[in-house]
Amino acid sequence: MNSDLKQFLAKYLTVVFGTLLFVGFFTFITIPYCLGGHPGEDSVANSILQAPAPAPGMTGAAYSISNSLV
Repeated sequence: MNSDLKQFLAKYLTVVFGTLLFVGFFTFITIPYCLGGHPGEDSVANSILQAPAPAPGMTGAAYSISNSLV
């Protein structure tokens, strides 16, 4: 193989793998941070997004109306 081609491939692959490592690192850091935990795990963010439980004494229509205002 030509020495110029070897140098080109070495530099090209260094840039490609460096970019992949950079993107992969920040993907595995930012996605769990944004989701509040690792994907597939039950987290606090998921439990906050669930509908609140009805207050004692609230039934049917009263709960539906108060829940729709939230």
